[in-house]
Amino acid sequence: MNALLTRKNADSLRLACDGVVYEPVPSDAALGGLLFCLQPEDVVFDGAPHDDRTELGQVLATARQFARILQRHAARTDRSRPDLPGAATVEAARAWAASAAGTVPADELERFCWRLARRLGPDPWCDGSPAIQLRHQQFGLFEWNFDDDAPAPSDATVAQEPGS
Repeated sequence: MNALLTRKNADSLRLACDGVVYEPVPSDAALGGLLFCLQPEDVVFDGAPHDDRTELGQVLATARQFARILQRHAARTDRSRPDLPGAATVEAARAWAASAAGTVPADELERFCWRLARRLGPDPWCDGSPAIQLRHQQFGLFEWNFDDDAPAPSDATVAQEPGS
């Protein structure tokens, strides 16, 4: 699947991937979170004005670095410790994921969060917390070795916070 990256306005981007439009993408880190989760085969700039292509290329290169950081962290063998470069904290990586989720249309949000949880794997932040927490829902899993686009398995959890 290819993704189309364009400018939404001077301060944000738009990513169209697999028939879903993610917008506004406010930062390179949020775009990196989207790339990590969606894993498009290629990102193109079709239809973007020539002047925007250079800047979009630079933004994409930076976003791919954020996605690689998340990928390396998700693939770590020692699940008790984060595998992030010195300048990146677990809190920052969580913020990249939350920022990416903020660009997802409401009708795709749950699917996106499950996909993100699958990509991050068990104990994604090394503290027992879920992969992502939005609107009083937690998305995390105990088993992550299953088909990415399959519905969430019975051993995955979505828990409501007390009092919600």
